[in-house]
Amino acid sequence: MDKIWRKGYGLEYPVSSPIMRVRVQPYATNTRESWHAHEAAQLLYCTTGVLRVLTPEASWTLGPYRAIWIAPAIAHEFHALGHTHTFSLYLDPHT
Repeated sequence: MDKIWRKGYGLEYPVSSPIMRVRVQPYATNTRESWHAHEAAQLLYCTTGVLRVLTPEASWTLGPYRAIWIAPAIAHEFHALGHTHTFSLYLDPHT
């Protein structure tokens, strides 16, 4: 029924495509996640430790209970300063 209703009202989109994803990631001391970019926007939240976030334009240092918004297609890398635990929320830019 849902597919028929959406098609009738011009609301076709892949139902299986996630609008958002969540990732929980612990980093050991001195871990480096090399330069990369995502198609999705990323909200990165640090719960323990310290995480340095680098982009070609600037750098930020996140302590516990701090977050940063990384826009889609922005190259970035992380450096964990101490044992660090993060949560990331990835949002589909097409929604």
